[in-house]
Amino acid sequence: MVVSTVLNIHAHDRPGIMSCVSNVITDCGGNWMESRMARLAGQFAGIVRVESDPDSLATMKSALADLAEQGIHVRVLDEGDLSDYPYTRCMKIDIFGNDRPGIVSQLTKTVSAAGANIEELNSAIAVSYTHL
Repeated sequence: MVVSTVLNIHAHDRPGIMSCVSNVITDCGGNWMESRMARLAGQFAGIVRVESDPDSLATMKSALADLAEQGIHVRVLDEGDLSDYPYTRCMKIDIFGNDRPGIVSQLTKTVSAAGANIEELNSAIAVSYTHL
């Protein structure tokens, strides 16, 4: 039997964070299944789904907790139950416009009111430079 867990990872960004985390996962017999990671304002944040043998999970959790000594904070969560997941259709929406406060709040409120779920959201402010 295999169990699936989700890791929430955060640290002050620097080289080697994911190497440390992936080494712990591998050393404890886990398998890195999927991930999303980002660097924002000098901070690193990641979410990783890992599969492992249930007997090695406690060892992996302990080893991941020990990474806090290096400033890498990992929270281990059980995978969510998707047995009653009602969403069967997916959409990708790209929105471009002038920046102003409240854009994300307005967007998420509209999507939620329509009964939809946001599975991934990426936002950025594009900077353009005029060459003289």
